[in-house]
Amino acid sequence: MELQNKFYILVTPEVDDEFVELMVPLLDSRFEWIRVDPLGDSEGFYNHLKKADCYITKNKDLGDTEYKIAGNLKLFQLPIAGYDAVNLCRAQKYGIPVANNGGANAVSVAEHFFLLTLALYRHLLNHHNSVMDGSWINLKHSNLEMAGKELGIVGLGNVGRQVAIRAQAFQMNIAYYDIIRPDPAFEKKYGLTYKPLEILLQDSDIVTYHVPLTSKTRNMINEVSLGSMKSTCVLINTSRGEIQDEDAIYDCLSQGRLLGAGLDVFNEEPLPRDSKLLTLGNVIFTPHAGPSYETRFKAARNVVENIRRIVSGNTPVNLAVDYESIG
Repeated sequence: MELQNKFYILVTPEVDDEFVELMVPLLDSRFEWIRVDPLGDSEGFYNHLKKADCYITKNKDLGDTEYKIAGNLKLFQLPIAGYDAVNLCRAQKYGIPVANNGGANAVSVAEHFFLLTLALYRHLLNHHNSVMDGSWINLKHSNLEMAGKELGIVGLGNVGRQVAIRAQAFQMNIAYYDIIRPDPAFEKKYGLTYKPLEILLQDSDIVTYHVPLTSKTRNMINEVSLGSMKSTCVLINTSRGEIQDEDAIYDCLSQGRLLGAGLDVFNEEPLPRDSKLLTLGNVIFTPHAGPSYETRFKAARNVVENIRRIVSGNTPVNLAVDYESIG
């Protein structure tokens, strides 16, 4: 690794200490880690930003003034998957690559999809409670199998691909929609069928969303899209709460126009206690719990690998895609 001078890594406070402690041992003493709050200590932040080579943050974007100050900046790195807090056009204007965590949570979130789906298909909560309260109410004859069902994946990025790979083992028919088509070899290997979104929604027994938050995906789960689904369809959302209209989901579920839903994300988190969704019996909730113990280690390694690539004069990987400019 060619490094003549110190390499300064500026980290904002919402990147927690435990995560930074995972990264620090992966680099040697030539790398200096600086923690500073751009809001609480703006003067100190600007002083450090002047010499920063890498900026690591979850949600604190840089404005024109900051980019002009950051004359040495070579990488804007997020340790998380979402990058909707970052103005990609502005970063591009100043020639700064923006990268995310490189699908560090893809396997875990894909597994979480199956957890939510199977919990709905096998009446997990009802069966658990029937044992706990002694009622022994068995709904086995209304259990559903995943084999032979059509799975519609909306968004075939890192997570969507991991879902598709695992769905093969369940002997599902796998369709997908994405504004960026994968290599045809990937489609063939995993038996994927591309469908326009409106057709995918009509045909699928299970629809799962794995999309970033953009102006085009905000509220894409709405009255119209939900109305396109079969009444026997299950909706799963493990991506972003802002892509769903929760009132529309409630209406469909309460009126029997959807079989059920598995929701890991919400417009407001924690989900307000007065949310109408909480009154329903055909929803499985988890508190934005898709990532795992292993996710943090993968994310730390991916961030450090990008720093190494910058130092070596190579292009960073896992660059954020500006979906706003596509289509």
